[in-house]
Amino acid sequence: MILRILALLSLTLISHIEKAFTQSTSEDSILRRSAYQHTAVFYYEQLGDQTVLNNGSRYEKYPRPFRLGSAYFLTDQFTTGSVVYDGLFFDSVSLLFDDLQQLLVLRKDGYDLQLVSERISAFTISGHEFLRLNADSAHPGIPGTRFYEVLYSGPSRILKLTDKTIQEEAFLTEGIPKYMVTRDDYYMKWGKVYVQVNSKDRLLELLKDHKKEIRRFIEKNQLGWEDKEILLVRVAGYYDQLVK
Repeated sequence: MILRILALLSLTLISHIEKAFTQSTSEDSILRRSAYQHTAVFYYEQLGDQTVLNNGSRYEKYPRPFRLGSAYFLTDQFTTGSVVYDGLFFDSVSLLFDDLQQLLVLRKDGYDLQLVSERISAFTISGHEFLRLNADSAHPGIPGTRFYEVLYSGPSRILKLTDKTIQEEAFLTEGIPKYMVTRDDYYMKWGKVYVQVNSKDRLLELLKDHKKEIRRFIEKNQLGWEDKEILLVRVAGYYDQLVK
C-alpha cells in the first residue's frame, strides 16, 4: 500500500513538472529534462519491471554486415546515453541508434528492445543530441516525422537529417552484397519555419539582413563548405549574437 502511494505521488510530481516544461516549449534540450531525473528514477525503481522502458519489441540486428557503410549511427556497439520516454528522463542507459530504420534500441537485462519511436521526444548518444519532430503545423518546413540531430540549439537552430538507403550489387563470386548510401541534409530554423540549407550561398541568402557581417566572419575564420557542419554552427551562433 505504501509503495503504491509513493508511486502515485511520484507520478503526480512528474506530471506537474512535465506540464511546466511543456508550457515553456515542447522541444527543450534533453538536458533541461534532468531537472526531474531523480523523480523519474525513483518511480522507475519502485515499479521494478513494470516500467515504461519495458514497452517495446525485441530488436534483431542485421544478419550480416554491409559491404560498405553501416545501418547504425557512429557505431554498431551499445553506448551509454539518455532518453526522454513518455515524458520521463532516463540517464545512463545503454543505447544503440539504427538510423536506417529510425529505431532507438535499449539493452536491458541482456535483451535488446526497440523502443516505440512515437513515445520518444529526445535522446542523446555518444554526446550527440536528437529530437523527434513531427511534420505538422507546429514544425513548418520539416520534411518528415523522424529523429533529427541537433547541431546547434540556439534560436537559429541547426538540424541534421541523415537518410540511408540500401543498394545491391551483383557479383558472381559473392552473391548479392548490399551497401549503404547515405545522404545528409541540413535545416535552419528561420523564425518559426525550418529552411533547408545545403550550400554556403543559400545560407548567405537566408541571412541577407546581415550578409556583409556574415561574409566577413566566414572569411576571417576561414570557414568553408567542405566543413559544412562547423560552418553552419558557427555562423548560426554568430548571427544569433548579431540579432539579439
